[in-house]
Amino acid sequence: MIPTQRPMDGFGSGEFGAPRAYGKHNGVDIVGLPGSPIVSLCAGKLTKIGYPYDPKDPVKGFLRYIQVTRLDGLRFRYFYASTRLEVGRRIEIGQVIGSLQNVSHAYDARMLPHLHFEVIDTEGEYLDPNQFF
Repeated sequence: MIPTQRPMDGFGSGEFGAPRAYGKHNGVDIVGLPGSPIVSLCAGKLTKIGYPYDPKDPVKGFLRYIQVTRLDGLRFRYFYASTRLEVGRRIEIGQVIGSLQNVSHAYDARMLPHLHFEVIDTEGEYLDPNQFF
C-alpha cells in the first residue's frame, strides 16, 4: 500500500522540506484514522518513547513519538503514536509498534489526523523519508 500524504490544510503541507515558520518540515505526514495501527518500516530496537511537546502542556502534552533505531544507527521516528511496547524491545519490519493518536485534539479540525514520520542519520541530519517506503 502506498501511503497518502497529508495535503495542504490550515497548517501547511505534509511534504518533506515544506516551509514552516521554524524552518523546513523534517518528515512526511501520512493521513490516517486515529487508532489505526502503525507498523515499523525497519528492523531494530525501540530506543525511545518521547514527547514532541512539553508533557505538562494541557493541549499537546498527551502526544507521543516512538523511535526505532536500526543497527546502522538510522533513527526512524513515528509521531502521534501511542504504544504499549517498552524501550529496549527488538522490532521487526512490519511489526505493529503502536496506534495513531488524534492530533485534532491538539490543534483543531483544520489539521487532518496523520502520522508524522521522519528519519535521522548518525550525524543528526534529516533524510527524506519517502525513500524508505
